[in-house]
Order: sequence, then C-alpha cells, then structure tokens
Amino acid sequence: MRRYILILFLIIQVIPVLAYAVDRDKEQEFLEALSEYNKAWETSRDKEAYDHAKRAYILSQELYDEGSKQQFYATKNFAMARGRLGDREALGSFYEALGDAQGLFEENSPEMLDVYVGLGKSSLSVFDLKKARKYLGKAEDVFKKYFPKNLAVEAEILTATSSIDIFRRKYRSAGKKYERLLDIHLQLYGDEHLVTALFYQKIAGFYDSRGKIHEALEFRQKAHSILMAKLPEDSAEIRASHIGLLASYDGLRNEKEALKHCLEISRLSDDITETQMLPVLAVAPKKDFHLPASKAEVSVVIEFTAGADCRVHDARIAEGNRAFGKAAVKAVEKMRFPPRLVDGKPVSTPGLRHEMTFTRVN
Repeated sequence: MRRYILILFLIIQVIPVLAYAVDRDKEQEFLEALSEYNKAWETSRDKEAYDHAKRAYILSQELYDEGSKQQFYATKNFAMARGRLGDREALGSFYEALGDAQGLFEENSPEMLDVYVGLGKSSLSVFDLKKARKYLGKAEDVFKKYFPKNLAVEAEILTATSSIDIFRRKYRSAGKKYERLLDIHLQLYGDEHLVTALFYQKIAGFYDSRGKIHEALEFRQKAHSILMAKLPEDSAEIRASHIGLLASYDGLRNEKEALKHCLEISRLSDDITETQMLPVLAVAPKKDFHLPASKAEVSVVIEFTAGADCRVHDARIAEGNRAFGKAAVKAVEKMRFPPRLVDGKPVSTPGLRHEMTFTRVN
C-alpha cells in the first residue's frame, strides 16, 4: 500500500514539471514562429510569412490569456499576413487585434498604427468607405504624432486614402496625393527602380480614368523603359506594359505605334492558337436599352475577323437580338486582337466569335 502511495506522490510531483516543460517548448516555438514571420515579412516572402504568423497565432491562443500582449501581436501579425495575400478574412482578424488592444494601449499609441492601417485597407477592399475613412484617419493621427518622417508609412496611408478619393470622385484631392506619392517613391527608390515603374503605371491608370491620355502615355513610357531594362522581355510585366502602351496609342489614334506594340504582344505569345485568341483591349458596349420584362439578360454573339493589323474586320451579328447586336458590333470593332504569327509574320484569323451579355441594371 505504501508503495502505491509513493508512486502516486511521485506522479503528482512530476506532472506539473512535465506540463511546465511542454509549455516552455511551446513558448520557444511561439517565439521562433514570430521571428521567422518577421524575416519573411521583411523580404516579401508572403506565403511563408502567412504560415509562420498562423502558427504563432494558434500557439498564442493555447499559451496566453485573452487580452495579453502576446495574443495582440500574434493576431495583428496574422491579420497583416492575411491582408498582404488579399484574404478577405483579414478584416475579421484586424478587428480581433483591435479587441485584444483594449486595456493594453492608448487609442493613439504607436502600437495601434498597423491595426488602423489594416482596418482601413481591409474595409476599403469590401467597399465600406465610411469605416475605411474612420480607421485611416486614426492611422494618420498616429503617423503624424509618432512617425512623421517615415516615408513608407506615409505612402501606405496615402495610397489607401487616394483610392477613397477616387471612389468618391474627389479627383483633385487624389491627384495631389499621387503627386506626393511620386515624390516619396523617388526619394525611397530613385527613378530607375521596379517599384517606381509600377507606380508610374498606377499614375497612368489614374490619368486614363480622367481622360488625360497624353499624361498617361508619358508615365507608361517611363515605366516601360525601366521594365525593359530590369526584366526578361517575355515577363508578364513587360507584356502588360505593351498592352498599356497599345491602349494609350490607340486612344491617341497613333496607328503606327499601336500596331508596333500589338505585334510585340503577338511575338511574346507566338504559340497562340485560334481557339486561344482573346482581346487585349476589351470594350463594353454603349447602349441605353430596356430589356423585355420577362428577361434578366440578353446575349449576343458577334462573328468577325481578327486582322493582321490588330483590328477587327467584318463584324456581324451571328446570334441574338439585333437591336442589342448593333451596340455589340460597335464595341467589338473597337477591340484589339494581337494577330497570330505564321513564319514570324502576322496573319488574319476569320470566323472568330465573341459573346456579349446585356444585364438588367436596377
């Protein structure tokens, strides 16, 4: 009997020691996950950052009390990793981090910056402009108080708030923010960096939306020069740049330069088949119409020839409502299809079909 009592006593003594050892191992794993997350985040290895952040988050839920600093930082990092990957669930994670922060930090403390920026950008991604403005305003307050010289933080906030301005059609305000963003990019990266090139393309898109084609072309040309110098010519970025330049020259009715870039797109896609031909410039039909009461949508099929000159020829209504077909024909005629190359020379492709659907808008 004494023997069993002694064994039971030893078990009671050993269990807490074993539990402590397990917790210590998990704490070490938690700290390592946070460290690896930081390394991956700083080097833009986004999927790795997500995996490490997720592991740290799970461990924080097991090891630490709700509302602890460990849970706050783990949740915030997990939310940021989700946000960078475009995960819609990031918004919920940022709200969880906001809840963890209550009782730990003051509302405008520096620790809250990433949470406010994340909540603002995530709200913007689901078109909740009111919440986006609210949290980006809080982020701006923290930035001005604690990080006024941090250009990267300023750029992140300006990028998000300029998008809100565009949604709200406050183009003058957005334009001023783009000017400041351009200045920041030049200070941070110089005028020959890939990041600067990508921002040039973003500015070009903004000018396109304002109908300022010449200004858009100027920035697309700058971006293209950098991309051609830095990347392989068959890269997706180079192809996208040719498409942008084609759009600009097409808008300016510069047929020679438009065809030049259209043929470059063909050359970069020289193995394309007839069944794979898609427009690089797609145009939506312009038509004021009233659908029959019994139909929610009407489809029209247009048959045409994709010419060697990158233009659409002989477009006609193959199937569908003729009233809607006329609008569809005009839209298809404005599209641009890079021609197939045979022995290195562009050729026309007849008999292509493109379907357009007109949907009732309430």
